[in-house]
Amino acid sequence: HPKAWVSSLHDGLAKVIIEPLFEHFDFGDGHDSNKARRTQLAFLRNLGKKCLTLPAGQDEDVVLELLNFKHSSLISRLASVLTPGICSLSVASTGAEPNAKFVAESLPDLSYGKLNSFFEGLEGLIGPPNPNLLDAMAQEHCAGPDAKLEFTTANYNICTLPPWEWYFVYDPDKGKAEVLQPNQDWPSERYPVAVVPRGAMRRYRKVQSVASFDLVFREKNQKLESFGAKKLQTVEFVASRLYTGPMYMKYNTALR
Repeated sequence: HPKAWVSSLHDGLAKVIIEPLFEHFDFGDGHDSNKARRTQLAFLRNLGKKCLTLPAGQDEDVVLELLNFKHSSLISRLASVLTPGICSLSVASTGAEPNAKFVAESLPDLSYGKLNSFFEGLEGLIGPPNPNLLDAMAQEHCAGPDAKLEFTTANYNICTLPPWEWYFVYDPDKGKAEVLQPNQDWPSERYPVAVVPRGAMRRYRKVQSVASFDLVFREKNQKLESFGAKKLQTVEFVASRLYTGPMYMKYNTALR
């Protein structure tokens, strides 16, 4: 669109138009730029006050005289900004080509839903939420469509499964019996030799049940209550621990 093209030249055009208004000011090299800007702003405000006192038409004459100031060469300056912009349009032969990088080809046609779709809302599309959040989270991690698909984290190279991560955080003792093979341990960090400098400590995650955080959990909730905030729920704590582990890759993919 031609207006969008002009908008893309905004900075250059603004500079060309504004400079003639300040050609009366000669601050010289090395002058305080903040002081210069303050003086320019004061000038524009006083100019506006002056224009408000003039009859209609004469206010425009004042601004026109400034833009026509003998040293401004306004038309020449505008041409110097417009010409490269016009030439750049010759690269694309059609209006669609400049937008090709932003528009996916072969997008499906979209259609509006019916009125009942509006009233049914999200529940009508995917069903009502499970009021028992822990059960819902366990179901999503342990019986979801990707529950048996291994994935490897990009940071610590942990190869794991959603059910393993759920039980690692929520109930590692039960999980070791239900989801791990005999003599199998929980997935852990696999550091390439080149990543860890000699003598540096390699950090590995520790198996800790939700109950092992009881003391810290109570202290945090007491502090939250002292600020008048709601207490942290177990389901929120579990979700936070899961997110700071390998499951962040799954969550980010779904949320973004």
